[in-house]
Amino acid sequence: MNIQLITLAILCMLQCIASAYENIYYHDKHLARLVHFQQKNEKTKCYVFGDKKIIQDILKKVAAASQIINLDSNKMNLIINYCNQIEIDAFYSPKMQKSSILSRAIIFPGTKWCGDGNSAANYNDLGLFKEADMCCRDHDHCPDVIHVGETKHELYNKHLGSLSHCDCDDQFYNCLKSKSDKSSKKMGKLFFDVLGQPCFKLEHPIKNCLKYGGIGNEQCQEYELDYTQEKEYQFFDAKLFNV
Repeated sequence: MNIQLITLAILCMLQCIASAYENIYYHDKHLARLVHFQQKNEKTKCYVFGDKKIIQDILKKVAAASQIINLDSNKMNLIINYCNQIEIDAFYSPKMQKSSILSRAIIFPGTKWCGDGNSAANYNDLGLFKEADMCCRDHDHCPDVIHVGETKHELYNKHLGSLSHCDCDDQFYNCLKSKSDKSSKKMGKLFFDVLGQPCFKLEHPIKNCLKYGGIGNEQCQEYELDYTQEKEYQFFDAKLFNV
């Protein structure tokens, strides 16, 4: 079956189901993937999730079991690819704001590894934006992570997405910077400048911030450390990508 026929079949399926519900959830139990389609004012929006805990929390809140459609991995791949196609332009518009991203809970359109968790069928499965997705895939395999609501190294993660060791964020930053494609640059802006979630590392205690930047001038870019004290794990603000 060619791509056009597949797309038409998906559109037909979505339109038929949308007549009964505003919100439909496609679930791949085997690979912990979920796609949420939202039909409102004759417009369709979709969100891809790839974190098992987040998916469980979402499904618990779904009002009717008939709104959840379980699919095999092959059909789920088609749904995810279709979702990416319809969301890319709106998601990466110049007017994008932190509120429009919802949180890192979603998998960013055009990718399968950028966001919390992943929507990939396997390690070699990449989204349309392959260069950015390879950087995200490496970042997803960071060996030291604090998940949402988790305490580690005596640090509690109260943020909307998982937090990584600063070494991993630095590698991610450098990987995106080394790419020449626009999607990698936009992903860098999204992750470091718009979301701006902190990283953590073992370092001498922070005394104060010497230089701020970013949205609202809230991200510390240069720290003064107390070298008379022992090193301890601390959070450090994300360094700005577009500087």
